[in-house]
Amino acid sequence: METFFMILKDQAQDYMGKRHQSEINARLEAERLARKEVGQKFFLMKAVDRCMVEAQPVTWDKGEG
Repeated sequence: METFFMILKDQAQDYMGKRHQSEINARLEAERLARKEVGQKFFLMKAVDRCMVEAQPVTWDKGEG
């Protein structure tokens, strides 16, 4: 998994922001947003793991007759 960073506003939001490949770019984006929305708090988030379920195979059992 490739590590990435995101900025999350400290309140409910309908969307996830842009993925940043470097921490420094994410920090710069957080600073930009904080200046734009004075008084709002922003979190710098780092992806540390990933979880997923693989597709289950389809199986057939032959019935009688």
